[in-house]
Amino acid sequence: MLLRFTCTLALALMTAMNSFGHALWIETSPVGKRGQQQEVRVFWGEFADKDISPLDKWFSDTKSYTLTVITPDGKVLPLQSAPGKDHYKAYFTPIRTALIPLS
Repeated sequence: MLLRFTCTLALALMTAMNSFGHALWIETSPVGKRGQQQEVRVFWGEFADKDISPLDKWFSDTKSYTLTVITPDGKVLPLQSAPGKDHYKAYFTPIRTALIPLS
């Protein structure tokens, strides 16, 4: 019984130590100016490790995301993204200043 428990625990620890996953994240400036174009960047990699994967290392289905902006009046506007070196980028233009409370 002890041997079975020890083997199960060792297998679980080895699996946990060798498993990791990539994630998509979005970056943009937290401050925008009304009427001035603002860049949005989409990255794929290990955010916590600051490991950004180059575009040629992305899985083919990872590139099929949808990036949208929601206007203050609730309209959903799709953004067209273009490839960069290690990220995709898109642009939008803020039409008015909106204050978002941080809670």
